[in-house]
Formats: sequence, structure tokens, C-alpha cells
Amino acid sequence: MEISGQRGQRKGLENECKVIRAFNRPFTRPLWLKSLRRGSLVEDGRGVDFVATTDIGPILLQLKSFLTGSIKFRRKPEHRDIIVVVLQKKFSPAEIRREIIDLLAQERNWLLKNKY
Repeated sequence: MEISGQRGQRKGLENECKVIRAFNRPFTRPLWLKSLRRGSLVEDGRGVDFVATTDIGPILLQLKSFLTGSIKFRRKPEHRDIIVVVLQKKFSPAEIRREIIDLLAQERNWLLKNKY
């Protein structure tokens, strides 16, 4: 028997592995994106799955499999600085990269306009 929290953790780990595989393949990286790494244990405890290092500083990411999980996560005030990426099961590695890079670009542009 599997407890629902365990299934969610397994799905989250699967998504993290998909992102790692997608970004370990050759692709043309935007010049502003310096690196992408998994969150530390402390960061993970805050809800951060990945940290993108950009030319203007770090951007935090949380992966979700479903829109409902994304909405629930975003409702918490302590998560307002974390970008949520909803990864559909059917996404190819190129689609995963495109989804993440597009969201990072949107957040970077917002930060440039509003904070820098």
C-alpha cells in the first residue's frame, strides 16, 4: 500500500530527474542563465527544488505535476518568491527546458523592471 504523500514525493523526484536529464543534454543556453542546480536541503525545506543562477542573481523554482498543486503552493505567502513550473507528463526534454527557460525569462524581466 502506498500513502498519498509518498506518491507525491516519488512524483516530485521523478520530475527533478527529468529536469536534470533535460538540462544535461546539449542545448543553446541564454547568456543570462549561468547555471541550474538542485536546491539544498535547507532550500528544499522552503519548497525550492532548483535554483537558477542568472546574471541578476538567483531565481528559485518549485516543480509541480498538476495545476492544482501549483495553485495551492502559490497561495502560501512564504512561497511568493518561488516560481512554480508545472511539468506535464508528456513533456520532452526540449519542452521541459523551454518551459523552465520561458518562466525564468519572465521572472528575470519582471525583476529587471521592478527591482533593479
